Amino acid sequence: MTVFPAAVHHVALTVTDLEASRAWYRRLLTTDPVIDEDVPALPGHHKGFPPTIFQLACGMILALPA
Repeated sequence: MTVFPAAVHHVALTVTDLEASRAWYRRLLTTDPVIDEDVPALPGHHKGFPPTIFQLACGMILALPA
């Protein structure tokens, strides 16, 4: 039987208009992004991050890759 996780850690929603989506999610979530710029890859550590990341009060992360 497959066991599913009890919680969601992150969700990435690909968007076509990053500026409009960023503004819409700011209004919806009533918070600013914790990352609001491209974060390039750091070899041996991570592959880079989407340009806009919100951290919700519950600890979940919402990323908006363009």
